[in-house]
Amino acid sequence: MELRQALRTWNGKERAFLLELYRQYREEADFIDQLLHLLERHSDCQRAASWLLKHHLEQSARLATEQVDSLFHCAARLVDWQSRLHLLQMMPRLDLPGAKRAPIENFVRQCLTDQARFVRAWAYNGFYLLASLYPELRPEVERFCQMALHDEPPSVRARVGEVLKQGYFQFA
Repeated sequence: MELRQALRTWNGKERAFLLELYRQYREEADFIDQLLHLLERHSDCQRAASWLLKHHLEQSARLATEQVDSLFHCAARLVDWQSRLHLLQMMPRLDLPGAKRAPIENFVRQCLTDQARFVRAWAYNGFYLLASLYPELRPEVERFCQMALHDEPPSVRARVGEVLKQGYFQFA
């Protein structure tokens, strides 16, 4: 069965189903490229494809720089909030220094105002990662984090607190 067809049969909940698909397809030479294609062109498969990609990276897999660029190129077309969340959660495992900055930064900035609070929470983490690569972003990231500590709900503030524990900010 083709990967897209298999993903379309997922009920949206069963993790074991996705793990089985991962086991079946991970060795295919174009597995990552298939997932990137599904993310970009098939909104009905985005959640499952992004989960599989995230899981693949959690298994110590790496993406080529071109694949990272492709991932963030299609990020603006992610209609499912969980797909955006998965992408933000992948960021620490991606080779961001070699990738194009603008699409990554645009995606993170869009996610900072997402309706889904978990997406916003992880967007602060993504913004922090960018600021660690591009020091000129640090003052802005610090301002955003300070505002979040006052304006965001507790779930987002907790994630921002984790970001702040990582370093370089000097809060009074």
